[in-house]
Amino acid sequence: MKIEEQKRVRLLGLQDAPRRVRLFIGAMAFATVAVPAVLANFDYSPLQLVLAMILLDVCLYPTVRYLLSKEGLPILPVLCLAFAAQYSLPILTQEPRIAAAEGYRYLYDSDIVASLALSILGVIALQVAYYSLNYRKAIRLLPHVTLQLDRKRMGIYCVLVITLSVILDRLQALLSDEVFLRFSAPIGLLQNQLLVAIGLLSWLVFTGQARRWEKLLLYGVVFASVLKGFSSTMMESMMVPLAVLFMSKWFYSKRLPVSMITASVIVFLFLAPVKKNIRTNQVDTGITPQEVSATDRAGDWITRSLSYWGEAISGQRSLAESTSEAASRTDLIHTFAYIYSLTPAVVPYQYGSTYEYLAIAWIPRVVWPEKPQANAANNFFAVAYEVSTEEGVKTSSFGATLMGEGFMNFGVSGVVMIMVALGLVTSLLEDVFAGEDSGPGGRAIFLAIFVYFLNGIGSSAELVFGGLLQNLVANCLLLWWVRAPSTERNTQREILPLPAYRQVSD
Repeated sequence: MKIEEQKRVRLLGLQDAPRRVRLFIGAMAFATVAVPAVLANFDYSPLQLVLAMILLDVCLYPTVRYLLSKEGLPILPVLCLAFAAQYSLPILTQEPRIAAAEGYRYLYDSDIVASLALSILGVIALQVAYYSLNYRKAIRLLPHVTLQLDRKRMGIYCVLVITLSVILDRLQALLSDEVFLRFSAPIGLLQNQLLVAIGLLSWLVFTGQARRWEKLLLYGVVFASVLKGFSSTMMESMMVPLAVLFMSKWFYSKRLPVSMITASVIVFLFLAPVKKNIRTNQVDTGITPQEVSATDRAGDWITRSLSYWGEAISGQRSLAESTSEAASRTDLIHTFAYIYSLTPAVVPYQYGSTYEYLAIAWIPRVVWPEKPQANAANNFFAVAYEVSTEEGVKTSSFGATLMGEGFMNFGVSGVVMIMVALGLVTSLLEDVFAGEDSGPGGRAIFLAIFVYFLNGIGSSAELVFGGLLQNLVANCLLLWWVRAPSTERNTQREILPLPAYRQVSD
């Protein structure tokens, strides 16, 4: 493509946009005005509604930009949609409160308004950092991963990974907690290869190159992974394999898997309301998950969910209350507002203390058995802000949120800094691992890592960025022997084109 044509694509205006994109933009513009005007007549804060809609518009900007270019990987759109679902939409669906150790604590309107304004600032900082890095010529000097793969070796690799995953699951049940903790990093790395295998098989399936057994293997692995997460009552373990599958289909087929996403949302809403009760029951009875069979845990989860929604449908429980409780797990804006309300008036600024783990994350636990836990920041938040107790954090997890942790440490500047860091890291990883010549291996590694960013925005920086570099290097080394011979690599360049703005920057 000539430079003049590339510039024309980059500067593409709405007059050249597809009709459905113009309709989408028009619908969002209408909703930005209409939603606050209508809902302000009910029990909603008008200013909260306006800011929530502005935040939604800001989060949807990368999606519109992607629809206009129709090229590359929709990484930033997916990330910003996750922010929209957890920071904007809860204003419409959730009460202004947060569950604390001693019951619900309701939030002041001013705290929520300030948090929404900070969220808008944070998402803008994320986008500016992400897009600005793509214009820097210096990024071309960085090494880029090239992993064109040998089909036969890739099949062997996927089978080995699946077999190893089953063995590690059995081994985990046999190891003591102390021994497992010492080797948790390498075990987690090997288990994460299952996501890489899903990414590789998805490349074959969604580009039309898969044989029948490879299609069966892909969907069988995803189903087994979801079932494993379900039996452990870990919602994240259920959703992560599905997220890799969904993103792979969108990336390779250029089609958003609406039906599969809808089905997953329904399952999530069905199971989510009683998950907390299951964990609470385990604490009250003193029964650990290891003492209950996977079948019993899964059966108990289904039974409780059926009972919960049965009460809602029969009128014994408010349907509005039920759907609100189901969606509460995706509410991060009120957690952020709660942190804002208590910092620094009650809990002083931490000035980077919750980020200390990032300095030692690279040290293997085998070398340093007493290395602090990676979840220290979330546990500090839960205890210091009285969301839970010292005992409660041993059995349940509580996310400080990335922006909340940033404010907890440095106030407004902390929110901007952590979001800039997220934008730069995401853009850099996409360029290095999912660029023009990365091949299916590089993209599978990137997807297996990026999927945790989507969940990580509700957690802490140490869980998102801690151990990131060593995991990427280890993933590349494990896939290195699967590479195609050099004489065959040029014939395998089934590459997704880069976005127009990336091409122009070259």
